[in-house]
Amino acid sequence: MRIFAMGITGFIGGQVIASLLEKRSKCHIRVLVRDEAKAQQIAKKWANIEIVKGDLDSHDVLVEEAKKADIVLQMADADHTGAIRSLIEGLERGTKGYYIHTSGAAFLFDVTNGFGNPSNKVSSDVTDLEAIKSLDLALPHRVADALVMELSTRASIPTAIVCPPMIYGIGAGPVKTRSIQIPRLIRAILKREKAFTVGEGNNIWGNVHIQDVADVYLRLIEETLKPNGGAASWGQEGLYFAQAAEHRWVDAVKSIAEEAFDRDCIKTTDIDKLTAEEVSSLDPLGSILWGSNCRSNAERIQALGWQPKGPPMYESIAAEIEAELASNS
Repeated sequence: MRIFAMGITGFIGGQVIASLLEKRSKCHIRVLVRDEAKAQQIAKKWANIEIVKGDLDSHDVLVEEAKKADIVLQMADADHTGAIRSLIEGLERGTKGYYIHTSGAAFLFDVTNGFGNPSNKVSSDVTDLEAIKSLDLALPHRVADALVMELSTRASIPTAIVCPPMIYGIGAGPVKTRSIQIPRLIRAILKREKAFTVGEGNNIWGNVHIQDVADVYLRLIEETLKPNGGAASWGQEGLYFAQAAEHRWVDAVKSIAEEAFDRDCIKTTDIDKLTAEEVSSLDPLGSILWGSNCRSNAERIQALGWQPKGPPMYESIAAEIEAELASNS
């Protein structure tokens, strides 16, 4: 099995490769890296991985590597349309292998009821697929996702798009080991020295542990080894949510406040209710990251046997705070 991967210095990519090597240690993996220092970190951790120098704009490199690959894992910039075109062109000219693209559930952001308020809107990657495919291209990731599906049909290349919601936990990759939303929220609370929510904080987000995200990729990779892509959906139906559970942001904030208080990082477990504008002054993306809703059902990957096994989000808070404190030490 020949794999060409991008983004393994990132949170998702690092965990996917770590999990893949644990399960299939003899697969042939080549990875794209642009930074020499990071290339050395990768080589130190995984001596059997072959490193290809370049970036997502290296058209000729991407085409040539994809031509030789059975599976291309694009786990870097989700919105880099040039890389998508180059990689699928390479697959079309070569092995006609599989293309697995990392996106996200950000296009499901919902603040219809106002920031900090819950929404009943839950999207399925099976029954709501056509509605999802017709969403406004101005929404996050929609342009890139639509391009993947378009080129999949045009080039007759089997593609899959993985759309995780909020990811938590500490990853096993060689470089980046943390996600975005929880670490940024912890950072803002510690800096402010008091916890807060956007409005009432009753808005709801889906969540998934980083190991369970990696297992989505492993499940899809296993299907590629079966005749005709196994039981997986590819191309126009190859959209996979990766949600494991849900949380209200006020509950996440309570957990952070209690842990930070126990560590004497803040002086109270009281929580302020801030406006979206006030939160945006703390973090430019804060009102969306912690004040919107984002809810989905991962029906398609569950039909392939995927079941989340990671610890609940709240059990990861202590390690997340410890990692934040260590990063500032």
